[in-house]
Amino acid sequence: MTIGFDAKRLFHNHTGLGVYSRLLVKGLEKLHPSLEIILFDANPGKSLYKDFETFPVIHSKKILWRSWRMTRDIVKSQCDIFHGLSHELPVSLQHTGVKSVVTIHDVIFLRYPQLYPWPDRKIYAWKWKHSCRIADRIIAVSQQTRADLCHYYQVDEGKIDVIPPPVAIENSAIDLKEFRASENLPSDFLLSVGSLTERKNISLIIEALVALNKEERIPLVIVGTGSQKNKLESLVRKHRLEGMVIFRDHVPTNKLPGYYQAATAFIYPSIYEGFGLPIVESLLNKTPVITSAISAMPEAAGPGALYIDPFDSESLTEAIRKIENDSELRQRLSSDGYQHSLQFAPEVICQKQWEVYKKVKSRKESLSGW
Repeated sequence: MTIGFDAKRLFHNHTGLGVYSRLLVKGLEKLHPSLEIILFDANPGKSLYKDFETFPVIHSKKILWRSWRMTRDIVKSQCDIFHGLSHELPVSLQHTGVKSVVTIHDVIFLRYPQLYPWPDRKIYAWKWKHSCRIADRIIAVSQQTRADLCHYYQVDEGKIDVIPPPVAIENSAIDLKEFRASENLPSDFLLSVGSLTERKNISLIIEALVALNKEERIPLVIVGTGSQKNKLESLVRKHRLEGMVIFRDHVPTNKLPGYYQAATAFIYPSIYEGFGLPIVESLLNKTPVITSAISAMPEAAGPGALYIDPFDSESLTEAIRKIENDSELRQRLSSDGYQHSLQFAPEVICQKQWEVYKKVKSRKESLSGW
C-alpha cells in the first residue's frame, strides 16, 4: 500500500498539529515497514526533521500547489490513499481514483468565531467543508469533534472514525530535586503548558490564585508564548503576584517531562479543545490534572482530573485547594490518570489508523472489481 501525506505541518509546525503528524507517520512506518510513504510539502527545507530525511518528499513552490496543483502529483506518485493530516484535501482529488482520508482536529472557529479574524474564518469554513464532502473517511480526534462535524456540516456520523492523537512524551523517572535546582523551579508549584491565547484561559488561574489565602498559595509556572502574554503579565503586576508567577517562554521537549513530574498539579482551564494533548502528557508523567468539564477535555483526562467550570474562577480556586491539601486524592488521580493515558500510545493509535486505511483500500478494490 502506498499512502501520501500532506506534510506541511509535519515539517514546519513544532507544536500540536506538527507533533500529531510526526508521531502518526513515524508510528505507521514502525508498525508496518512494508508501507510505502510519500510526503508532500509545498515549501521544504525550512525545518526538515532529521527523522524524515530518508522519506521521499514531493514538493513545489508553485502558487496554490498545496490546494490545487498537488492533485496531479498525488496521481503521478500512484498513491492508493492520500491523507490530509490537518483539515485539508486538495481540490479535484475526488475525481482521480485516489482514495482520501482527512483528519479534522476541531472546528473552534465556528464555536468561537470572535477569536478568529473574518478572512481566516471564511477560508477555514470553505476548506473544512470541502474536505468533509470529498473525503472517503474522516478522522475526528475526539467524540466532541465528531459531534461538531455532524452539527455544523451535517456529516453522516457513519463516515467518521474517532481516533485520538498519539501521545509519546518521555516519562522516565527523573531526580526531581536535582531537576528543580537545574531549572530554578520552586519545590512545589502549579503548572500551565500551552499557547498564551484567549481560548486557553490562563487568566482564570491567576484569578484563582488571588482568591486563595496567602498561606494557601504556591507558585504558578506558565510555559508558553502567545498574544495574551502582555495581558497576563499586567494581571500579575496588578495583583502583586510577581514572586508567585513564573513565565517560561520555551522549554525544550526533552525537559518538559521534568516540569510535569515536578509539578503538584497541571492546570488546563481552556474554554474549548478539539482534544487537549498537554493533558495526556501530564497524565503520562503521573501528574494529576485540573481541567475544564466541557468539550473534549474529559475525553483526554478521564479519571485523572478534577473538573471545573472554566468560566468560574471560584470553581478553580476550590479545585486547587482540594488538590493541594489531599495527598490521597493526588495519588489516586495520578494512578488512574496514568492508566487512562496508555490508550493514547502511538502503537495503539497508529494501529487504529491502519485499520481505517485497510477499510478504505478494500472498498477501492471492491469497486474496481465491480
